[in-house]
Amino acid sequence: MESELINSVVTTVKPGGRAICGGCGGTLIAKCGEINVWHWAHEAADCGFNHEPETDWHRAWKRKFASGRVEVKSGDHRADVITTSGLVIEFQKSSISVEQIMARENHWRYMAWVLDGTDWGSERFNLRHKEQDVFYNNIISYNTFRWKNPRKTWFHSTKPLFIDRGNDEIFWIRKLYRNIPCGGWGYLLEEKEFIKLVNRPRNF
Repeated sequence: MESELINSVVTTVKPGGRAICGGCGGTLIAKCGEINVWHWAHEAADCGFNHEPETDWHRAWKRKFASGRVEVKSGDHRADVITTSGLVIEFQKSSISVEQIMARENHWRYMAWVLDGTDWGSERFNLRHKEQDVFYNNIISYNTFRWKNPRKTWFHSTKPLFIDRGNDEIFWIRKLYRNIPCGGWGYLLEEKEFIKLVNRPRNF
């Protein structure tokens, strides 16, 4: 079941449920269908609290963290996740403007982005040369990559950038070359390695 931070209380969704959004004060209704993951949705089309409609991908990631660390409000912003190390993680599937990127990065400061690349395929994000490197006493993969037709708004980000490639693969971009064709190098992590990484104190 999916939970939502409502008036500072984590509330579990259930059929027929209604509640009040802790961000915008709007009415939330429970969505409990047979196909999509159960979740809360705003009765009105939009939430005035910088809240984007969520996909199953987005909700699935949030379920990997303790409910008290999900949808944490701070001023006019709401973090998708705040890890035990204090790192804010923003999960992003849809396009986002440079202004939105800068607003979030200026507000949270200690944060990272995870982009949904599960449907990109090797044509769009192609891992190339692979070596082994030692990172936190673990041997992990080191790859160069090519990123075809990247959203150039990400060139303006100053925070760590991760790509969820699906199939338990998370790619951490350590260096991004912004010339065309876009490319760089980074680490290929398993999901469990990623979660361990973001919960360590001050890695970034």
